Amino acid sequence: MTTNAYRIRIVFYLIAIGLLGWMAYRQVKPDRFAVEFSEVLELVEASYVEPVERRELFEDAMIGLTARLDLHSTYIAPDAAKQLDVILEREYAGVGMTVEKRSLGGPLIVLSPFFSTPAYQAGIRAGDAIHEIDGISTLGMPRSDAVMRIRGEAGAPVRLRLRHAGEQEMVETAITRERISLPSLIGDARRADGSWDFHLQEDPRIAYVRLVSFGRRSSDELKEVLAPGATPSFQAMILDLRDNAGGHLQAAVEICDMFLDRGVIVTTRDREGAIREQFAAGASPPIPPEIPLTILVNKYSASSSEIVSACLQDHDRAVVIGERTWGKGSVQKVFRLKESGGALKLTVATYWRPSGENIQRGRTMDEDDVWGVQPNSGFEVVLSDEQAREIWLQRRWRDVPQSETDQPQVDEAQSPVESSSPPNDPVPNGESPQSEQDLPGRVSPSTTPIDDPVLRRAIDFLQSKLAPSPSLAARR
Repeated sequence: MTTNAYRIRIVFYLIAIGLLGWMAYRQVKPDRFAVEFSEVLELVEASYVEPVERRELFEDAMIGLTARLDLHSTYIAPDAAKQLDVILEREYAGVGMTVEKRSLGGPLIVLSPFFSTPAYQAGIRAGDAIHEIDGISTLGMPRSDAVMRIRGEAGAPVRLRLRHAGEQEMVETAITRERISLPSLIGDARRADGSWDFHLQEDPRIAYVRLVSFGRRSSDELKEVLAPGATPSFQAMILDLRDNAGGHLQAAVEICDMFLDRGVIVTTRDREGAIREQFAAGASPPIPPEIPLTILVNKYSASSSEIVSACLQDHDRAVVIGERTWGKGSVQKVFRLKESGGALKLTVATYWRPSGENIQRGRTMDEDDVWGVQPNSGFEVVLSDEQAREIWLQRRWRDVPQSETDQPQVDEAQSPVESSSPPNDPVPNGESPQSEQDLPGRVSPSTTPIDDPVLRRAIDFLQSKLAPSPSLAARR
């Protein structure tokens, strides 16, 4: 694109934003502005010194218009709109991670790489800041555009220039896209056959479930894991929602319903504060109320993760442990545009917890305002970036099936802190990571406890609620 063509696109961004602001200020019908906008399009198309495509001008103007709104409202081009249904089904070609934007002018922030995907294998982790995608800066790039640039044809590489959380140096990595079919649940360790064991290895009386996304089948999967028969095979439960960026609202509602026999789960309200929908629990939850429950969260727990945490916390059904969540309590609706084939994703409501408090963090809110989900009193555990990185590495290695862990052990004298940086390049298929020094010492990785203060706080709390275990006492 020439410099002049680029400038004219910027002009249309400004025109769209200006029209939106003028209409809001004057509070008049937009009909005459729509006519004038169409007239401007025709004038530019007919008279500008260089040829320009009307569709490009229209799409740029729509992006400029939605840029005036919140970070989750955006125009979706026709090609991207065609993939919406596939995305909602949680299957697509990409690298396998959830990303967000704190501001339009900031970099793309990784909320969560999904287990066993190309992003996960490449060492991408929550909190990483992506500054370039295939050489194009993400600063000023709408989140939807960034997502579509990362996605693409299976087998094709995408180059990311990023800064890992807690580090200063920029790194560049090439990741090969794959077909991504995302699991919802991950257990504490892999069995020899590669399946998940959802009993805590340290104390099998406690179920440990990491819910990595809220998909259409998440609640069914959770029921299969936690209530396989009339009597559950566990006495307490840890639900780990750290780095979980959310997903389907209905999945969050159904999961809350598994633990509650009455009461409001979540309410959505429109811009006037009126209730749009209110979801309530039914009777006879499959998980007995006497089963103690803890929920682990961090600053990257968002959306549906916050709905579940807030609901079960407000009903005193769970103790929330960790740190304050992200604060994404907004409801988006997708409107299909018949003429262009594109779509408009608009924030149409906000989530409100049973206590009546808002989850959404507004643009002008600071740390003293009420938003997101705070841990229960006395259960706040804030990790440094270094601690989070070390836990991520330990968990990442433990997630590998045992049949794949038959590698030479690292020198146990080596400090895990000194070897806490994951590899920047993808791990080739069928090969071990590039350097043994990239992983912490691993002795029986499937059974060695994770050095995780948040998880430790949950285990200690739950064990205090259970009768002493003779086998655990003998072990100690």
